[in-house]
Amino acid sequence: MKVLTQVSTIFHNSQMRLGQNVYRVALLLLLTLFFLFALDMAIESLRHIIGIEYLRKSLNEIYNPFIGLFVGILATALVQSSTLITSLSVALVAAGTVSISNAIPLVMGANIGTTITAMLVAFGHVGKRKEFRKAISGSLLHVLANILPTFIIFPLEYGFGFLTKLSLFFASWVSGEGKIISFEGWQFSKYVTQPILNHLPLAEYGWIFLLVSVIGVFACIRLFILLFKNWLVSDLLQKIQNVFWVTSWRAFGWGTLITAIIHSSTVVTCFLVTLIGSNKLSTRQALPFILGANLGTTLTALTASLGKTETAISIAFAHFLFNVLSVLMILPIPYLKMRFIFLSRYLGKLMMNYRLLAFAFVLIFFFLLPFVLIYLHK
Repeated sequence: MKVLTQVSTIFHNSQMRLGQNVYRVALLLLLTLFFLFALDMAIESLRHIIGIEYLRKSLNEIYNPFIGLFVGILATALVQSSTLITSLSVALVAAGTVSISNAIPLVMGANIGTTITAMLVAFGHVGKRKEFRKAISGSLLHVLANILPTFIIFPLEYGFGFLTKLSLFFASWVSGEGKIISFEGWQFSKYVTQPILNHLPLAEYGWIFLLVSVIGVFACIRLFILLFKNWLVSDLLQKIQNVFWVTSWRAFGWGTLITAIIHSSTVVTCFLVTLIGSNKLSTRQALPFILGANLGTTLTALTASLGKTETAISIAFAHFLFNVLSVLMILPIPYLKMRFIFLSRYLGKLMMNYRLLAFAFVLIFFFLLPFVLIYLHK
């Protein structure tokens, strides 16, 4: 009888877990569809608000790639979401208001700007010297993993259009006349979004619908995070031994997978910073997971580009390729990995001794410097 009771309990618990997982998957699908609808609304609102040709001409006249980089840093630091900035970049490119070459520096800046959140989490350990040193080192590892590849890729993009050409090449595989893989089956925009938008007064209330669409995109991203934060990230602590203590590539794979599902590298990296500060994880173990998180967050922009123009798909590929190249620059090379770790630990020790330096770095690098440069350019 006791055995039957135990079997019944196990079966009941399994059914409950299955039901919860089905609910989460269904909710994920609904959020993804609403996310795509909000992006399409933003694109159509932009088309009605201003003349596309006029805006494109104006942006090309005043545009500076360095300013685009700092706009990405500042905007992402303010909204605390690189996913939002890159998704809106896809919308701007799809609307024809921004060219792919102008949008790429913005995406690079968003990659850097998102690292501010991990640093702010590290400040939560500021009252304890050793914890703060470890936590700030972990957050600086995230900063360095995004800044240093930019120093290499940005000049190549600025001088030769390296990333633009590469992303257009890969985008041609799924769009255009020479496509190898077709996304024509993705007809959500054609059969769902467009019929709805055709009945909305976008021409009369374009700014209102643009504001609603931006809020909708932001809300979807936050709901993605809330939906899967407890489901995946809470279970991560129980699996740390299996994930981090085996191989760097396995940790990288887990980082990519988990971040792709929850649509936020911020949640994952902040969780890692907390573990590092609590002495449950070392910076050496965290580095491949951070690189995986950077790559996983590119899934949202790729999803947002489905069914859009070839240039819109190209900017999503540019975001993806930038992070792939960043991984290839660091992860397969043991010497560079150790340099990254050594530099983050050295800076962490320096900021532990001079804590105002950490606050000054965040204030100047993420806010003051971008704002001043943008203002002076204007």
